[in-house]
Amino acid sequence: MDMKLSTTTMSAKSSYGENLKHVFDGIHFQFPSFKHEHHPAIVNANEVADERLTFGQKVADVVASGMGSWRFIIIQSLIMAIWIMLNLVGWFYHWDLYPFVLLNLAMSAQAPFATPLIMMS
Repeated sequence: MDMKLSTTTMSAKSSYGENLKHVFDGIHFQFPSFKHEHHPAIVNANEVADERLTFGQKVADVVASGMGSWRFIIIQSLIMAIWIMLNLVGWFYHWDLYPFVLLNLAMSAQAPFATPLIMMS
């Protein structure tokens, strides 16, 4: 099968292109020009939002950034593990017996204060 175009087909395509070129001869496209002096200065929306925060919102952001970090989670997990091991092994006085009521109380007291602050942030 021969994939070459015949000369009549090629001349028909080139004459179509030439005819189409003459259609747009008198039309000149010009993009609109913009005057940049009339636009206001560019503002960082994050900085504007941070300036409008109230004191309570700033506190909520600080608490959420601290309590939502891996550093806080790891440190709190280590403290809980040490607490449990010291109470189970008995090297020191057992201040919190097996069901760990005091540890449970500390975690339960932390949750109602931390949750709304994290949700506000």
